[in-house]
Amino acid sequence: MLRWPTALSAANPAVHRWAWVLTLCFFLVGDVITTAIGISTTGVTEVNAFLATQIASHGVGAMLLLKVVLLSGSYLVWRALPDEQAIAIPVGFAIVGVGVTGWNLVVIAIV
Repeated sequence: MLRWPTALSAANPAVHRWAWVLTLCFFLVGDVITTAIGISTTGVTEVNAFLATQIASHGVGAMLLLKVVLLSGSYLVWRALPDEQAIAIPVGFAIVGVGVTGWNLVVIAIV
């Protein structure tokens, strides 16, 4: 069986720390900021129907609150899992965050 080098091991706390940093930068901050910029641009709308209604009713702060609640619950699950499985939580959020933030930037740039 092949194993990651020690520096990239799921048991390495630095790997988990960086995964959470990327999650916070892209899934939380990047997505919220680019969404706020996007929806203030003429012709750009939020495509997630649930988020669109929450943002229309309560502003972008509702999106931020929902993301904080989601990440808080996910953090608790992350703490309960063994390192080898737990790493999937922040890595998954980071991947989605990079993708969504990137897509938002493309939409803003085109408009």
